[in-house]
Amino acid sequence: MRIFLAVYRSGSVTAAAAQLHLSQPAVSKQLRALELESGRPLFVRGPRGVVPTQEADRLAREVGPHLDALEGATARLVGRGTDATVHVGGPADLLSIAVAPALAAAPGAPRLRLHTGVADEVLDRLAADELDIAVAARPLRRPGVRQEPLFTETLVLVGNPAWAARLPAATLDAAPLAALADVPLVAFDEELPLLRRYWREVFGASLDAGAAVTLPDFRGVVRTVSAGAGVSVVPRYVAAGAIGRGELVELHAPSRRPRNPIALAFRPPALGRPGVEMVRALLRAAAAGWDR
Repeated sequence: MRIFLAVYRSGSVTAAAAQLHLSQPAVSKQLRALELESGRPLFVRGPRGVVPTQEADRLAREVGPHLDALEGATARLVGRGTDATVHVGGPADLLSIAVAPALAAAPGAPRLRLHTGVADEVLDRLAADELDIAVAARPLRRPGVRQEPLFTETLVLVGNPAWAARLPAATLDAAPLAALADVPLVAFDEELPLLRRYWREVFGASLDAGAAVTLPDFRGVVRTVSAGAGVSVVPRYVAAGAIGRGELVELHAPSRRPRNPIALAFRPPALGRPGVEMVRALLRAAAAGWDR
């Protein structure tokens, strides 16, 4: 399994052999034995290395975190310690609300350094090899960076209970634009992208108003709306706690809410670093419950 992971993470039998101080034929022999045992191919061979199959992706997700944790435990046992620090990037609210708790509580998790920033900044740092892995709210392309779907966030229109009383669901269903015409808006940024998208996709109209308050952190948006400053559109996972406590109310429940894809981004060579594949697997597992 160590040989399999080394090939999977490096994308090369030759590189894995050098990393493990084995001969290339020995590594190839172990891979063939594993493929015979599993009854299906794990890699597609090509002129520039190997490409993992879906079966290899599944196997790496299952065994990678356990082998990383075992090697870390062994290193600590013999007093060598480990220099494995995984640098994770992403938006501040998503890192704070979902990513950090999911990673820090995992048994055998590596040391973590979380770096906040907007999607452009985070992906630039990832491409420059300053980060090991990142979550990005927009599918922006960078050379050498691979992106895979992580989860999809649902956008909700929220206000505090006082605004909910002034904007009953029946009124919003019947005449939403008139009902919201003079309501103060709280936004993540000056361009109001989520509000404009909600107006366009749910109400079928453009939004011409500006924001009464803008601040670049959804946690601050939620607290400001809870205090009664107006209404906003935010990802559901950000508002879930405040809704559960009765501080916020989802003002409108359309048949289809707008949704945003969130990607997990990394440079494939980084998966060979201690702990990075474990972080990737932990995030993929935890993200399944983030939008509920």
